[in-house]
Amino acid sequence: MGTTTAVPRIGRRLVQTVLVVAIFGKLMVGAAAVPARIRIGGIFAHENKIEEEAFKFAVMYVNEMMPELLPRTRIDYVINRTILLPEFAGIQAVCHQARSGVVAIVGPGTSSGVKFSNAVCSGLHIPHIAPTATDPTLANREFFPYLLRMSAPDSVQSRALVDLVTHFGWTHMAILTSSDDYGIHGLVEFQAIAARKKWGIVSVQQFQTGNDVNIVNATSQLKYIVGTGVRVVILNCLAQHATRVLQQAEHLGMTRKGWAWVVTDGVTAKNTTHLTSPVPGYLQGLIGTDPDIAQGTLLREVRQVWENADRSRFPHAGEFEVESNFGQFFDAVLAIAHALDNIFRDGHHIEEEKLECCEEKRPWKYGKLVLEYLKKVEEDGVMRRLRFSGRGHPNNPSYGIMNLLCSGWKKVGSWSEDTRLIMHNPVRFMGGADSVVDYVSDLMNRTLKVVTIEEPPFIFYSEKDEHGRPRKGNDRFYGFCKDMMEHFSKHLGFKYEMYMVEDENFGARDPVTGKWNGMVRDLVVKKADVAAASFTISYEREQDIDFTKPYIDIGLTFVLSNKIEKEDRPFKFLDVFEPNLWLSILLSTLAVSFFISLVNKLSPSGYHGHFVQEEEPELVEEEEDPEEIQEKKEEMIGMMSLGNALFFAVASLLQQGGDVYPRSTPGRITASLWWLVTVIIVATYTANLAAFLTVSRMDTDINSVEDLVSQKLVQYGTVQNSQPLSFFESSSIHTFETMARYMKVHSTLTMSSRAGIEKARDERYAFIWDSAVLDYVVKQPPCNLRTVGRLFGKIGFGFGLQKGSAYTDAFSIAILQARESGYLDKLKEKWYTGECHDQNSATTVTNDKMDVSKLLGVFYIIYVGMAVSVVVLVVEWVVACMMAVDQTDPEAPKTFLEAFRKRLAILERDMEENWFPTLAKRRRKQQELKDSVKKRSFSRSSSRSADFKNSRSAGSLKINGNLPDTVIDTSTKV
Repeated sequence: MGTTTAVPRIGRRLVQTVLVVAIFGKLMVGAAAVPARIRIGGIFAHENKIEEEAFKFAVMYVNEMMPELLPRTRIDYVINRTILLPEFAGIQAVCHQARSGVVAIVGPGTSSGVKFSNAVCSGLHIPHIAPTATDPTLANREFFPYLLRMSAPDSVQSRALVDLVTHFGWTHMAILTSSDDYGIHGLVEFQAIAARKKWGIVSVQQFQTGNDVNIVNATSQLKYIVGTGVRVVILNCLAQHATRVLQQAEHLGMTRKGWAWVVTDGVTAKNTTHLTSPVPGYLQGLIGTDPDIAQGTLLREVRQVWENADRSRFPHAGEFEVESNFGQFFDAVLAIAHALDNIFRDGHHIEEEKLECCEEKRPWKYGKLVLEYLKKVEEDGVMRRLRFSGRGHPNNPSYGIMNLLCSGWKKVGSWSEDTRLIMHNPVRFMGGADSVVDYVSDLMNRTLKVVTIEEPPFIFYSEKDEHGRPRKGNDRFYGFCKDMMEHFSKHLGFKYEMYMVEDENFGARDPVTGKWNGMVRDLVVKKADVAAASFTISYEREQDIDFTKPYIDIGLTFVLSNKIEKEDRPFKFLDVFEPNLWLSILLSTLAVSFFISLVNKLSPSGYHGHFVQEEEPELVEEEEDPEEIQEKKEEMIGMMSLGNALFFAVASLLQQGGDVYPRSTPGRITASLWWLVTVIIVATYTANLAAFLTVSRMDTDINSVEDLVSQKLVQYGTVQNSQPLSFFESSSIHTFETMARYMKVHSTLTMSSRAGIEKARDERYAFIWDSAVLDYVVKQPPCNLRTVGRLFGKIGFGFGLQKGSAYTDAFSIAILQARESGYLDKLKEKWYTGECHDQNSATTVTNDKMDVSKLLGVFYIIYVGMAVSVVVLVVEWVVACMMAVDQTDPEAPKTFLEAFRKRLAILERDMEENWFPTLAKRRRKQQELKDSVKKRSFSRSSSRSADFKNSRSAGSLKINGNLPDTVIDTSTKV
């Protein structure tokens, strides 16, 4: 028994020993799998101490202040310092760190540096974290697969900027950026949204950057912006560049009251503006967006440790606020530490590996694993909770709206995708202003050369006043455009000198030399700054000069003399109705005639129908005289024949009474509605005829451009080398092409508009010109002209300026303000006066012909009435058949069907005999002829059979011996 019990005890101890050894071995293996030291890399600009110290401080904090994080591993770092905008230097730094065996790289701070660095990181599969790079193109996972960002892309910031600009009501602005990737790509989304909103981004300027901030020079770009007249500038660059640019802007007066500078996070980021306290005056008033990220749970603790840090290790301890780029770099190191800790806790093993950039591509085999764990990090951080979106940047970004005051940056609002823009405090702009107008004219105290051309009422020219005293300078000119220039001069603060164009032309291009004449030439050669006249805006002119917004909308029309006699036509009274309406009336008259005649034959109550169905059978039964029956029948049938029905319809149309009226109910319904229709038609014709003949006495047959082209009595033309002529020559519409050919072939062009107007007064000539001018001309004595027809070739008058002129927008805005305020309407009332009245409006309103569409309802009435009459006719037949049924009368129908068949038979016989009497007579003659032929045939056959019988009877007598005394010899008969 003792042996049997001892064996199990020994076995149990052996098993326990084996298990202990196995577990201890496993722990030893696991401990050996976790490296004691691990390296991460950092790339920083030489002069940017904040980023480097933040990186080092974060490594120290993880190693010494967070014992639960990587308890058996210490993080070491490898640092490379590059120039501010690294290109090749950045690539060299990554290669150096790859040879050092780093497991992840943090930095550099710029978007350009990140692009160059990540090209190597992605190729070697080394995870790369960019704490402050915001270029939207970095979100492309295909080009940057191993990149994670601690800041939201600039496309989100652009949406915040759009809401900020909208809040202040600005629609005109300029954009100034650095020439690096951060500057160029940072506002792409902003510009796209601004285009959709139709904002005026007057200028987009870029300045060159370099290794030395002091050599940045944006003076030329700033001067151009000043010349545009905008007073809102969107600045997108790094803080150190912004300080330099704003110093230069101060020398140009661009930081005074009345200017607004909107900056991005490259400038608003804390501790990156290198400002002293108090803030310099040229920086006070900046407004911009700053990532609203100082919300992490570790913020207070890290800040306290940073402020009390050993200055021998961290020389700038406490100088930089944690709520800045410092916190972004700190969180980047913290994210790497959490990812590595999770890898080791899950039992994964990674090894550092020294990689070479110049050898055959051999990526780090653990890179993908580290990247995946980085994407899964979700821990507390300094700036925010550490968590990455699917596109590699923080989730739910938000921005603070910052205003730079004397004491530093102040948060005045906030923005997020959910809440959009919320402003908490008022904003102080440059110079302490409460508000800024986005656009002002740069015309103040300038003297402009203004070219013009005489054309009433826009420009009048006179060397002497009404008292005979000589006029000088601008006083020689007066009119609509002169008043406008005076108005703009006062409001925009400029002076001007007006002069007449030498060749008295508006401006046309020579088809041979390609050179301009007239006012356009003066603008092209820069002799004049502005052309102020009745200057038509056109595509061809706008290729070489600029136009303002139109100050008056016009079109082309033409004037005719009131003395032109038109051609008289004997049947002009028919012109009141269109031919299709006359045709409809004729067809309706025939239709009514036929219908009434048909109903008279079919209806049991009609003249024809009643006699045939009711009276005639009774007269036959009573054995009346056939001649009297036939006489009465012809009388009743002719009462409402087709001819009489047609006469009735025409007499009704001419408002005359007929001899016979329909007796049947369906016929009376149709006749009554026809009377209603004729009343409407006659009343309409009478009213329009009076107006038509009245207008015709005051008008020619020319009432439109189409009429002008189709006639030969009146010639037409315009001014040579003018915009109207260019319109005809370039038009693809057949009518206008025909007019262009006519004017050239018949030489009907005039030298000036004044000559064309005088020609229209004295001759059979239609002068085609701008409606705004001709509307004025027809109101002036001797009142013998009138405008004709609707406007065509609609466009507008505007002021012309030199191509690319800085004053175009200023004049356009002034014109729009003058239109909206009613100032231009007052000028029109002032200058568009006269003693005459234009007769065109009366002509165009009352000279319209009536067509079918305007009287379609009356035709509906008559044809619907016919349909109703058909229904009544059917009811009459049903009632008549029912009343004919009589069970007591042996000769009367016993059922409804019998009665119907009887009436149908009578109707059939009536149609054959009476509806078409000529056809019936022809059939009777044919029948009589057939009957006579049959009778003759029958008589011949009868005589032959009689002879045959006689011969047979004679033979029988001879045989019997009973022959008569006289014997007839029949031997000769056949």
